[in-house]
Amino acid sequence: MYNSWFEIIRGISPYNWALLGIALSLFLSIIGAAWGIFICGTSIVGASVKAPRIISKNLISIIFCEALGMYGVITAVFLQIKFSGLKTEVHSPLVLTPQTDPLIMNSIRGGWALFASGLTAGLSNLVSGYVMHSWKRTKKWPKNEQN
Repeated sequence: MYNSWFEIIRGISPYNWALLGIALSLFLSIIGAAWGIFICGTSIVGASVKAPRIISKNLISIIFCEALGMYGVITAVFLQIKFSGLKTEVHSPLVLTPQTDPLIMNSIRGGWALFASGLTAGLSNLVSGYVMHSWKRTKKWPKNEQN
């Protein structure tokens, strides 16, 4: 029986943390890209009714949002390549001693590093999609735009 959250987290294999990091990188990046594309796409469609000439100018924001999704896929592929080097025979709960095998220590460190990097990449792309969302909502266009 577990007595604290630390024991529960320690009981999860680093192999699983690495897989969770890869999945979060891909999932959160795709959600951020979809959120940005949805907001930018609807604003472009609405604006094209009044002024059809601005469609191509506003497609840049859609391309930026697509790049968020591509960054997430590329990051997940790189993390998957690093994941293949982890030792999978790490048993939980881990009791670390000075005599612990260095390969196991590297696998533990690698699992947590893959989790942290996947979470960082996914959250940054999710926030970027939200920033595109809030930027499009607060952008004030001049009344008489001459382009």
